[in-house]
Amino acid sequence: MSGVQRANGTGIPSRAAFKKSVRLALTQSWNLLPEARFLPASAHVLWTPTHLWVLGEMEDHDVFHDAQEDNARMWELGDVFEVFFRERGQAGYDEVHLTPTNRRMHLRFPSLHTINLVRVGDDHHNRYFVPTDGLITEATVTGEGWRAIVGIPRKNSVGDVLTMSICRYDAHPDRSPTFSSTTPHKTADFHRAGDWLEFELLA
Repeated sequence: MSGVQRANGTGIPSRAAFKKSVRLALTQSWNLLPEARFLPASAHVLWTPTHLWVLGEMEDHDVFHDAQEDNARMWELGDVFEVFFRERGQAGYDEVHLTPTNRRMHLRFPSLHTINLVRVGDDHHNRYFVPTDGLITEATVTGEGWRAIVGIPRKNSVGDVLTMSICRYDAHPDRSPTFSSTTPHKTADFHRAGDWLEFELLA
């Protein structure tokens, strides 16, 4: 079990605060070797009593996203930083996206079975979007790629245990995206929650 440290203060944690937490590399564990177009990315996680905070830093040669509003199908429209999480023992889980243009998406699925129904056309994503008003986000394009900070509203306490996965769609204008994740998935399917890593919230 890995630990997530509590952040000091009430606003967005500083990059320095994030850097004191464990660095999580986003990899392609489902491949024997990374794809030739794979670019490195990393994540750091902190918590406060009101939010779960995630920092992502991604190398990227062609940063873009075409979403014009929140709660669009972000994974089809360009680069995306993704956070999946659920409480230990709970069936439902959340999926939050942030784009380089600071557009947000928030889905809340009641169970792992739901996404399978969506994929075969027996259900639809639109039923599971939740308002993005509570999210606190910051997206910054850098010289090397882009940086994402996501604050997800949640009542947190020392000792809470979450399973979590932090993932990335590195999109390209002329070819399919390159995927990576902090989770050691055996296949490139981010919704395999049984693979997600477990984190305990520490003081």
